[in-house]
Amino acid sequence: MTFGIRSYREEDRNAVEELLALAFPTPTESDLVGELRQAGDAVIELVATIDGRVCGHVMLSRLNAPMHALALAPVSVHPAHQGKRIGDRLVHQAIDEARGLGVQLLLALGEPEYHGRFGFSQADASGYDCVYAAHTLLALRLDPDCPREGRIIYAAPFNALG
Repeated sequence: MTFGIRSYREEDRNAVEELLALAFPTPTESDLVGELRQAGDAVIELVATIDGRVCGHVMLSRLNAPMHALALAPVSVHPAHQGKRIGDRLVHQAIDEARGLGVQLLLALGEPEYHGRFGFSQADASGYDCVYAAHTLLALRLDPDCPREGRIIYAAPFNALG
């Protein structure tokens, strides 16, 4: 069994769509990924593979913010491979690539327990004005000089999430 993580390629489109359909109960995440790509808002997109077949996916997308910031969403792993830390490896790789691009801040909407193992926290997100602040907005500062407050606007495709 050969495992790898690499950048998304156009020929991965169908496999990623199938993966998202299996990993999530509704087409919301698949639609979001497609719309972020189409709008040019996908900045980092990675796939995990086992023996050349896509088994995981992560995307970081553009945010309108007073610092260089990206949104982490979604993260998906094929149900047959969940529990093998593939999602963790994808998120760690995405964080490393974001650092390499000089990204100062990552935001995520999600579970504090899951995202907390990567360093995301609600406390670090508390100074940001964002439409999702009422939800579980989590932040990971990649740069200690990153502004701790300011208005952050997610890319338009996120509007469908409500």
